[in-house]
Amino acid sequence: MSGPDGILPAAGSGPGELPEVDTLAAVLRADTADLETYARVVFSTLADALPEGVVEIERDRSVAERLGGKPGRVRALRIRLGELSLSLEAGRHGLSAGARREVRGVAISNRAVPLEEWTRLLATELRRLAAESADARRALGRLLGAE
Repeated sequence: MSGPDGILPAAGSGPGELPEVDTLAAVLRADTADLETYARVVFSTLADALPEGVVEIERDRSVAERLGGKPGRVRALRIRLGELSLSLEAGRHGLSAGARREVRGVAISNRAVPLEEWTRLLATELRRLAAESADARRALGRLLGAE
């Protein structure tokens, strides 16, 4: 699946094209059951390759965790990709997903979405970024285990 130097080839480059959105969404969905694990996966694969500030993680930390220098439990994950902001929050009844679309800083849409739709939106945006950026292609390759 990877091209020279472990980088996924750009879309339209023949047999090694970028993965389909459905394939990427399935990989992303596999890790969403546990927000802590998902945040670790996103941070270790995507946050380093994407511009700073694209991925944010909010944590709840007890006094003991703060004093011990521990990161605490992940409460929310936010990913900002152009006009689209995706959020995933841990609540009492599991994960809740949201999608927000902004134009010039004004929210034109802000809604709760099913987790399947959330992962599909994320997959679509990541695929678009990978088609434009070698760093994003590398990150996507790591996410899919191509490196």
